Amino acid sequence: MSRSVEASLGGFLVDVDKWKARLGHLAGEAIQELCLVVAQNIVVGGQFSPGTPVDTGYARSSWWIAVNSDTGESAVLGLNDKGAAAMEQITLRILGVKSGDIVYLLTNTVYMRPLEYGHSQQAPAGMVRLTMAAGTIIADYAAINTLRRNGMAVA
Repeated sequence: MSRSVEASLGGFLVDVDKWKARLGHLAGEAIQELCLVVAQNIVVGGQFSPGTPVDTGYARSSWWIAVNSDTGESAVLGLNDKGAAAMEQITLRILGVKSGDIVYLLTNTVYMRPLEYGHSQQAPAGMVRLTMAAGTIIADYAAINTLRRNGMAVA
């Protein structure tokens, strides 16, 4: 990971800590939603990122989630499914995340750095950097959706 992404990610984590304190008992649920939105945008794309570029499907299918450790099982799933199998596994893992957990989105694709830094015309501005740049917006989105789902007023 580049220094600029690490710096952006570090600032984003500080904001999440403050955000968790404001959500109280709903923090775990909101963190799950935040993680899902981040993973979706990086892996398959969404409102904030075009997602991991697809040629053979290997890079998109190589993402996985680890919780409280930056290691874990990696398995490339469904090369021709546009990342659906990887997102299914990521989603299942995120649904077990609790407030206070540290969530890692990992890949072992050796050419991910070139993809992140413009090697593919599908994502010339990257996918991780774009998603992390929208970190505060994503956190607000997750918090608002969690509060609404639980019948609470959004100020």
